[in-house]
Amino acid sequence: MADRRDAAQGASAFTLAVREIATKDFVECVANVGDARFVPGALNIVPAQVALVLEMRAPDEATLEELERRLLARAQVEAEQFGLALEVERLGGHGP
Repeated sequence: MADRRDAAQGASAFTLAVREIATKDFVECVANVGDARFVPGALNIVPAQVALVLEMRAPDEATLEELERRLLARAQVEAEQFGLALEVERLGGHGP
C-alpha cells in the first residue's frame, strides 16, 4: 500500500500551501482553491486524479504573475512529492 498514489493527498497539500503562500508572502493578494473534483470519486477507492480550480487576485499584473509563478511551482513540488503528474489548464484570466 505504500506505493499507491493518492491524488487527494497531493491536492490537499497544495490547497494548504495556497493559503500559506498567499497569507505570508502575498498579503495584498487573494488566492484560493474553490473547486475540487475527485476521480473516480468513490468512497472506497483512492483517487487517481483530482481537478482543482485555483483563483487568484492581486493589486497589479506583476504581482499576479509572481503569485501565479510561485503557486504553480509549489503545485509541481507537491505533485512530485506524492508521485503524481501535474497538468495545468488556464480557464480564463483578466488583469487586476
